[in-house]
Amino acid sequence: MTKEDLTNYGYIPRECKVGTLYFKDCFFGKLNKDGVLDFRKTSDDMHTIGKVSTIKELKELEKQYYIEKRGRLQLMVELLDTVIKSYEKGDS
Repeated sequence: MTKEDLTNYGYIPRECKVGTLYFKDCFFGKLNKDGVLDFRKTSDDMHTIGKVSTIKELKELEKQYYIEKRGRLQLMVELLDTVIKSYEKGDS
């Protein structure tokens, strides 16, 4: 993968103390000289989500993140539904 691949896909380069980082949405990464991107979330910048060398692999990691996020949000909705129902049962 190249910096051109990343920018064409929508990642924005920013110069930082550690070199150039590429940002898009809630993601960022550092591209090494071998064309491998160390992919991370901006909300958890200390942990690597994965290392990818193609845009196709990058898209898969992004997709997996959103699938997992959807699952967490669905659980939250179920929890809130349970809380709401407990209030409704208390009225009777």
